[in-house]
Amino acid sequence: MLFTVDGIEFEICSMTGTGERDGAGCELWVMNDNLGGQIVMEIFRNDEAKKIEFSSWSDYTVPLAAVENLIQFQDEYWGRIFTPLS
Repeated sequence: MLFTVDGIEFEICSMTGTGERDGAGCELWVMNDNLGGQIVMEIFRNDEAKKIEFSSWSDYTVPLAAVENLIQFQDEYWGRIFTPLS
């Protein structure tokens, strides 16, 4: 899912983890700006730990509207019901 906030293009990609982590989540990528094509954060539904986890791998300042889009996409695409994928 591509979207723009404050002139910055972001993309949300869904992913699953069945190796070290069991669950599903979404990554937020910056597609233009000075980081072009770099992941900046993730929300992960950890089915084994039964927790929703948030990770950030960058000092990049992400607009709140982009974070809200990530949370909404995660809720709509994967939900919050813990269902092991492996």
